[in-house]
Amino acid sequence: MTKPKVIDPATGVSKGDLNALVRSAMRKIWRSTSRKQFLLKARVPHIGPDKRKKFDVICSKCDKRMGFSEKAFRTKKDGKPTKNKKLVYEIDHLGEGNHPLLNIETDLGKYAMTLLYGQMRVLCWQCHADRTKDQFKK
Repeated sequence: MTKPKVIDPATGVSKGDLNALVRSAMRKIWRSTSRKQFLLKARVPHIGPDKRKKFDVICSKCDKRMGFSEKAFRTKKDGKPTKNKKLVYEIDHLGEGNHPLLNIETDLGKYAMTLLYGQMRVLCWQCHADRTKDQFKK
């Protein structure tokens, strides 16, 4: 039996929902700052078939070469394809990943620092899924 959500009268949402909102807002900031700068450095130029300069990224684990803007349908756990196409690569935060954001009062600074300033690498989405699964086993 799950406990009912306790709504904070100051925010109008539960503690868990507030953490999720803050995490989402921080990830939006990360995508337009640190992630963007990292990807600009990680991309590899090549000349496309139309003789224009194109960019790829390379998976740090399996050396798979992927188009910088390449998207594809992914396979879900049940074997069905995703509804929308997604980038074929993801950004992995090295080390233990991001510091968890369980309590805004005590964890927000550490979460922001690891998200914005932590080391990152490019992984294809399959390698990233495997790495994430391995991290949760520990």
